[in-house]
Amino acid sequence: MTHDAEQDRLERDREHRTLVQADEEGERRVAAQMLLLEQLRADGHDTRLAEKLLASLQATLTEWRTHRELIVKRIAQLNGRLL
Repeated sequence: MTHDAEQDRLERDREHRTLVQADEEGERRVAAQMLLLEQLRADGHDTRLAEKLLASLQATLTEWRTHRELIVKRIAQLNGRLL
């Protein structure tokens, strides 16, 4: 493998790790919102806005995952070509 090809592979590996970290951050945000929503309910507060935010976070996370899978597949294709 040439030096440039190796550098490209390393860069794609870093990008993949970044995508995984973003996904994990999205999961943390959804979990935090779910906990907040539970607390608001327990305290008798109106939860409509918190529920909308949770739905939005969940939809965004789903989109991130779909997008990430497309990128992961493309990285795998590119890595296969470099071997």
